[in-house]
Amino acid sequence: SYGNAKPPDGSTIETWDGRLWVGGVPGYEEFLFPSGLDTPEQFDMTFNLMLREREAGKVLRIMEFSNELWAFKAASIWKVARTGDSYIVDKLVEDVGLGAVGSAVRCGKDMLVFLSNHKRIEILTPTGLAQAEFPISAKVKETLASINTAVIHKCAAGNYVERGEYRLAVPTGSNTEPDTVIVFNYLRGTFGLDDYAYSPTSMNLTDYAAGSRALLLGSSSGGLYRADEAASTDDGAGITMDVQTGWLTTPNKVKIFKLFLDYVLPETKAMSFRIYKNFEGTPAWDKTLDGNTPAGADPELRNTIRAKLGMAVQGKAFSFRFVNSDDAKIKVSQINAVVIHREKGQGVQAA
Repeated sequence: SYGNAKPPDGSTIETWDGRLWVGGVPGYEEFLFPSGLDTPEQFDMTFNLMLREREAGKVLRIMEFSNELWAFKAASIWKVARTGDSYIVDKLVEDVGLGAVGSAVRCGKDMLVFLSNHKRIEILTPTGLAQAEFPISAKVKETLASINTAVIHKCAAGNYVERGEYRLAVPTGSNTEPDTVIVFNYLRGTFGLDDYAYSPTSMNLTDYAAGSRALLLGSSSGGLYRADEAASTDDGAGITMDVQTGWLTTPNKVKIFKLFLDYVLPETKAMSFRIYKNFEGTPAWDKTLDGNTPAGADPELRNTIRAKLGMAVQGKAFSFRFVNSDDAKIKVSQINAVVIHREKGQGVQAA
């Protein structure tokens, strides 16, 4: 017979190719142990696969992906494939590995997203790491860099299929529980940040009613929450919208002295509009803009407000930020800035 040893005590398991696979076994951290075919309770400890070349390192996570078995270590990624009656082990990625065990999530048939040991969000495809570069804002980069390494194992991730979003909850700074959620929309290639009134420690896409599916989030205090894009509160607390553009740079120093802003904002609501310069963390200009657009169910049908704003903000790099804490739908459609700049030998110019 195949063997009658009990399943080994490992830290990661997966079912693939009709077998139960176990990795991270104490004393055999670099080995994978498969069960007998269609007998997940039977193991032969002499039948195993070793994942090692030059570096030593524990197998942190194994996952079935693209009809193959993938193994993550701290600084490498391995693949186990079946050929005939045997298995072939290949190391596909070197120097990049899994930074947080709970961060690896399958996002579709040909995409697996995870937080790497370099505190970057990486995309794994059936042929290896994707080379596509997505624009990441300074805030998202700062959040990734500030992940508390001492408790990085508490990171939790989920795939919000209906929105095409990979969501990763991370503990930042001195926080010992996840406090910020990085949202990567893999359909649009965009990044954003969310925070909640609680610490999300788990995420699972679950059918919670007939024909209804949602991303459920568990909290460090034992609560269970449902992600709802139509919600206007977060566990009873207001939700703040905070959007900041990337940095717009100019080769020469310029001065913004007039700005036209087109936006939609219901009456009785307000929005903070802030301008930052030269990559500084505090705004150089801040103004509260009032709404006077008639309320209605469809913001696309409301009148657009055109605000003429005077200012004197000088620099070579500018970023615009919009903040609102009301229960309101807001749309910013256009920013037109009139700037003054000085060309050598031509004096002051306006554009």
